[in-house]
Amino acid sequence: MDSNQLIQKWQDPIYRENMRQAHLGQKSWNKGLKIRLNSGKTHFKKGHKKSKNWYKVMAIRMNGKSNPSYKHGLSGTLELARILVAKRRARKLNNGGSFTVKEWDDLKKCYGFKCLACRKIKKLAADHVIPITKGGPSYISNIQPLCISCNAKKYNKIVDYRILWTNQKLQ
Repeated sequence: MDSNQLIQKWQDPIYRENMRQAHLGQKSWNKGLKIRLNSGKTHFKKGHKKSKNWYKVMAIRMNGKSNPSYKHGLSGTLELARILVAKRRARKLNNGGSFTVKEWDDLKKCYGFKCLACRKIKKLAADHVIPITKGGPSYISNIQPLCISCNAKKYNKIVDYRILWTNQKLQ
């Protein structure tokens, strides 16, 4: 049946009446549902009333150090995410060890925020001297700051750029 025949069928008043009668006993699609379509959602028990400035109070209460997910002022940053990923990988491979954000910041400050391989000031990544894949722990003593490109070039080789850095500083 093509669309023209269907249109002609629906234009016939007898056909329309028969279809209306056929659907009379059926429930509408939203009858019996427990939710109402245009009701406002609330996260409170019945009878609880929010004050006018409730949202402002909650915004102040959940700001900064009082927020349960506060971590050294870095919650939600890429820096913290990278540290947590390294921590999880070490735990997954049973290598142990972890380092804090403060320890990582102190290490970067110690080397003047420079990559130890290329000696340039770039965005630094925490590189494991002995890679996690080769059994190296994730303690701060096994971490050296490298830029992302130098870290990718090093891959999983055991190269300690910290020795080269100290030798160059002594000369």
